Amino acid sequence: VVGLVLFLAVLVVPLRLAARALARLETGLGELESQARGLLAGTIGMLAAYIFLTAETEKQLWLVLALLAAVPTLVSADRAEPDRG
Repeated sequence: VVGLVLFLAVLVVPLRLAARALARLETGLGELESQARGLLAGTIGMLAAYIFLTAETEKQLWLVLALLAAVPTLVSADRAEPDRG
């Protein structure tokens, strides 16, 4: 039970972090926003595919979850950077 809870936390926390960071972005569909939305959609698709596939030796899920966890940092850096008009 403890392992399942920790595994679900590892899955849910990066998804929530990325969703909150996307909510903070303006809805202009800039480059960062479209990449982050694509990464989030791809992660959800990968999790759905892993229900039907045996992928315990695959490392792509962990890499994508790490990228999702980095999205809030990228959003903060993008918002702090002045416009490059």
